[in-house]
Amino acid sequence: MVDIKYWAALKKVPRLGPVRFRRLEAYFGDLEKAWNAGLAEFKAAGLDDRTARDLIALKGQTSPDAELEKIQRAGIKLVCWHDDDYPARLKEIADPPPVLYFKGTLLPSDERSLAVVGRREPLRRGRCPIRPARCEANSTGWEPGAGPAFPCGAI
Repeated sequence: MVDIKYWAALKKVPRLGPVRFRRLEAYFGDLEKAWNAGLAEFKAAGLDDRTARDLIALKGQTSPDAELEKIQRAGIKLVCWHDDDYPARLKEIADPPPVLYFKGTLLPSDERSLAVVGRREPLRRGRCPIRPARCEANSTGWEPGAGPAFPCGAI
């Protein structure tokens, strides 16, 4: 069983994306062991010096329990790629996000939903491709998602 609080805490480390999450899992077996590791072990697991040092610094600033409590207090749910609720189609992409944060409920009917997730202030170059993609997706039976992390959806 996955202890999601370690996923939530580790997700705060800059540059710790899907590839590095996989490295940590492969080396440590679970992310609780990774959280409790030291600099030399992070480097042995395949993290570069900067990411390893950022992880050490984060450990001094927060705890997995505090991170999970903050997320839950905001009414946000999270799943990692090992959870049954993690969208199956998303697992099929090359480097799926290790953790998904969401409000509401993931339903089987969401299988054909499309969400555009991005910055709160989208860059100009990112605005152009979104409108046609949403229109095309909608015309082929995909439902555009919406929610608090969907400022690009208004584009």
